[in-house]
Amino acid sequence: MPFLHSPKYHPSIDEVIIQTLKSEGVKNEVIEDKLVEMSKIEAMDRYFSSKEVEVTTESISHFISHAFYIDLDKAYLLDIETAENLKEPTPKAAITWHLETQQQDWTGEQIRILLKNLFGINTNGLAFLENKKISLYSKKQWILKQDHDLFIVSTGVKDIDVYILATDYFKQKTGLDGLPENLHEKLNELGFSYNQEKMCYYFCTEDGQSVEDSFKGQVLNSLIEVARTKYDHL
Repeated sequence: MPFLHSPKYHPSIDEVIIQTLKSEGVKNEVIEDKLVEMSKIEAMDRYFSSKEVEVTTESISHFISHAFYIDLDKAYLLDIETAENLKEPTPKAAITWHLETQQQDWTGEQIRILLKNLFGINTNGLAFLENKKISLYSKKQWILKQDHDLFIVSTGVKDIDVYILATDYFKQKTGLDGLPENLHEKLNELGFSYNQEKMCYYFCTEDGQSVEDSFKGQVLNSLIEVARTKYDHL
C-alpha cells in the first residue's frame, strides 16, 4: 500500500513499518494513523525486526538520519577500545566492526545500546524529548530543533560541558532577555554557573569525564517542568 500523505520518516522506512502493521492485521483505513502515532523507538524496533531489512551500517545510518536527524558521518567516536581496533577510526567503520565481530541478531534495542556506547547518542532520550519544547545541539550538530522550542541544551564533543540558553522564540514571546528566574534557582542547585555576557548557564565536569546520564536527566526534567507549568501556552 503506498503512503498516501507526507511520509513520517522516509518512504522506504515507512513502507517497511506499514508492512509489519499489515502482517498483524491492522486495517488499511487506520494504518497510516498508527504509523504517525507510533513512537520512534517502536518504529525502530519494527524496522530492524523486519525480514525486509538487513542490519548494516548503511541501514542503521539511513534510519538514524531520517528518524533522529543525526548524521552519523559527523558523530564522534568516544569508545577508545573500538578506535584501537580500526585502521581508520571513522564512525561508520566503528559500527561495521561491531556488526562483523559480534555475530548476533541485532535488534533495535541492541543498536540503540551500540550507538550510546560508541558515540554517546542516546536515542531513547531523544525520543522522549520530542515535543517537549527543548532544542538540543550536541557534538556540533542539531539533534532536536523546532520553531516553538523554548530552551536550548548545548553539549560539547566529549559531553563534559553543558550550556542552557533561551531560544529567540522564548525571548520574543515573554519579553525576557534570557532564561526565566524560576529556572535560575533550579540550575544553580544543580551546579551551573551563570554567564552574564552570553545570558546562559554553564556546567563542566571537574574530572574531565562525560556528564552522567542521571545528571542530564535532572537538567532536562527541570527544563521540562518549567516549560510545562509556566509556558505551556506558548
